[in-house]
Amino acid sequence: MLNTSWTAPVRLLTITLALFSALFLAGCNDIFDDDRNEPSIPVAPSGLSYPSPVEVYQGLAMTTLVPTVSGGIDTWSIAPALPDGINFNTANGRISGTPTTVTPSASYTITAENTLGSDSFNLILAVIPVPVPDVNFETTSSTVEENGVGSELVVTLSETTLVDVVIPFSVGGTATEGDDFTITASPITIPAGSSSALISVNMSDDATAEGLETVVVTLDPPTNGSLGADVEHVVTIVDDEGVPTVVFTAPTSSASEAAGTVTIGISLVPAASNEVVVTVQLGTMGATATDGEDFDVPSATVTIPAGSISGNLAVTLIDDTEFEGDETIVVEIAGATGADIGNETTHTHTIIDDDPAPTAGISPTAANLMETDAPLTLTVGLNTVSSVDTVIPFTTGGSATVIDDFTLSPASPLTIPAGSLTASIVLTPVDDGADEGNETVTITLQSSPTVTIGTGTATITLEDPPSPPVGLTYSDDDAFLPIGQPMTPLTPSLAAGSADSFSVNPALPAGLSMDPVTGVIAGTATAEQGPQGYTITATNGLGSTDVTIQIRVGLVFTLSGDSQTVSFDPANGLAAPFSVRANLLETPSGIGAPGFSEVAGWSFGMAFDDTIVTVINAVRGADAATANNGNPPAFETINLVTGGVTMGVVVDLFGVQTLLASTTQELLVVNCEAVPAFLQANPAGLTVEFPFSDNLGSPAVESVIVVGGASVLPKFASATVDFTP
Repeated sequence: MLNTSWTAPVRLLTITLALFSALFLAGCNDIFDDDRNEPSIPVAPSGLSYPSPVEVYQGLAMTTLVPTVSGGIDTWSIAPALPDGINFNTANGRISGTPTTVTPSASYTITAENTLGSDSFNLILAVIPVPVPDVNFETTSSTVEENGVGSELVVTLSETTLVDVVIPFSVGGTATEGDDFTITASPITIPAGSSSALISVNMSDDATAEGLETVVVTLDPPTNGSLGADVEHVVTIVDDEGVPTVVFTAPTSSASEAAGTVTIGISLVPAASNEVVVTVQLGTMGATATDGEDFDVPSATVTIPAGSISGNLAVTLIDDTEFEGDETIVVEIAGATGADIGNETTHTHTIIDDDPAPTAGISPTAANLMETDAPLTLTVGLNTVSSVDTVIPFTTGGSATVIDDFTLSPASPLTIPAGSLTASIVLTPVDDGADEGNETVTITLQSSPTVTIGTGTATITLEDPPSPPVGLTYSDDDAFLPIGQPMTPLTPSLAAGSADSFSVNPALPAGLSMDPVTGVIAGTATAEQGPQGYTITATNGLGSTDVTIQIRVGLVFTLSGDSQTVSFDPANGLAAPFSVRANLLETPSGIGAPGFSEVAGWSFGMAFDDTIVTVINAVRGADAATANNGNPPAFETINLVTGGVTMGVVVDLFGVQTLLASTTQELLVVNCEAVPAFLQANPAGLTVEFPFSDNLGSPAVESVIVVGGASVLPKFASATVDFTP
């Protein structure tokens, strides 16, 4: 029978549930397995491990290190601290990050703990730099046909690396990018983990014979790499345009004869795969230098090596001490082995002489010839013999006219033959029967490449046959001379003929004399004298002529007008008002009256043409206004009269105050306006003179300067006005 009063199993179940509840409250994490979510019994950590040893790269994110461990973990710790940039996760023990500093291999102790115990692991870790590989070309040269498919240039790394290697490059050589080839753009990149990349050079075929050309590709410093030993690759492009030709590189050249050995370039277009031998010979057309004396060609052949496009012909110049002038060598291409001959087959080399050219002179340098005389021979000589003809150009000048007055033989240029020292120029005078007076011929030697000039000019005076003197005049036929000062000499001139002697009547003023041969009057006058006529006679064996001049000696006062420019409008003839001034200046007398004279008064007239100007008014000048001890003159009259203006002044009625004209003194200012109709009629402008006059007023006012109670006649210098549009 079933016993329904049995209670022991129920009590046991109650105790078991209570125990389970207590354990659950103590820590369900230790009872349940995290992965299976099933209850487990707590244990201490064990079997802790990491991948080790480990090397990570500076600057690169490392692969996360995940621990392996049994048991539940409450805390994680590590000692010592990991290198900069590497992080230790204290929640799960994982290690990650990007190391920043290279660190030697070291041991790091990692501990995992819970309430029941702990376990540790020694992690061996080092931070190492990222490898820097060398960058090189796989090969340093290649050859392709111009019509070929191109060339692939392989760029390699000495080792693979974890980062991209970026490699810039530059392109040079004799080939032209775009015309002769195209190339991969710079830079190229070798991806991380790869060991090489390509630079493609593709050919462009043209129809031009260019010879061998090159494409030079040079690697530049890379990023994440370094340059190795083989960083240049030369691609040689072989032209496909037929047989090369040889020519002279240039048609001409030059050098001093002291240069020693010079070279003449020969070009080959295009370069050949075999050597080319060029044969040369001396030409005669245009050659002036002598083989063996002026130069030597050691070899008549020039070898151009395979692949080259040029060669040089050596010429040895022979330096001597004799002037020869510049000389020429002519060289011709006579033949070529392995090439055709082009168009430029002649070369002219100029030897520049380094010896001085001879110096030429002419004699006589001066001579006189009558028109009826025999021809004159002038000698042109050298200071040293020349080995070449000396060519001397010359020019003629002077007042005489070739053919009418003279002839020369030979005409310019004059040639002195090689080996000679002299040559002649013959001047033949022409008797034209005209009374011309003396005329001159100048012959002037000119330098040339073959000569320098020393005494190079000859002057020959051609004289008319004797004739009686005619038309005597003097440089001043109304001379006003100051006392005590050397006069400006008065010089005679004859319209025709010549004079053997001169005479004067009456005798000249004291202190003056006349040269009886030249007729020049000079000296220093010592006494005052009024105007006096003097007749001067010029005489030769065929006749005579005379002229009368006036000479006066005394105080010299000059009444002068100022000169100025007035602008006007040619369209309407309008001009701004202007002023004309009368001034006084004395030339000091010296003997008998030292210093300057005391001017007590003056009178004069100044003429104006009323068809040209309208006189507005006339007023005393600035210096006249203060002549009487700072005051105006004691007596003054200024009158506008027909044809001009007159002025009369007495400085001081008692003769105490005077005016010294030692500097220019302004006496009168005449204010004027131009007549517009006159200027319209002269739109291009002109110069108008306003002279001093003794014929103005009624009665006429005489122009005099009052000194010491006496009247002195002044000299005149008219005022001028330039009317300018």
